[in-house]
Amino acid sequence: MNTKPSLDGSSDFVKNEEARETPPMRSYLWLTMFTCFCPAWPINIVALVFSVLAQKSYTHEDYDGSRRLGRKALHLGIASFVIGAVIITAMGCDLLRGKKRWKRRKGGTVTAR
Repeated sequence: MNTKPSLDGSSDFVKNEEARETPPMRSYLWLTMFTCFCPAWPINIVALVFSVLAQKSYTHEDYDGSRRLGRKALHLGIASFVIGAVIITAMGCDLLRGKKRWKRRKGGTVTAR
């Protein structure tokens, strides 16, 4: 079998090497570590685990697995941040509403026992 060289003079080996460039690592570790301070703990811990697994897959040159795990870490990190913001907002509103009720019951002043 006789193969013809390409018209532009480049070889297939060079094209294959250019196609195998390493993609950038996207484990979103910074996001998952930040979301660990949000009050949605089971979700942030799972996001942190996925982020670490994405880094580990990247070091083992499993770029497809790293990209997939990094995307899962990103989605769980965003979900954790949103759930944490909702919980903090709900607790803040409940706390403010409770202080207003406490002031009305005690005649306008808050006293500590």
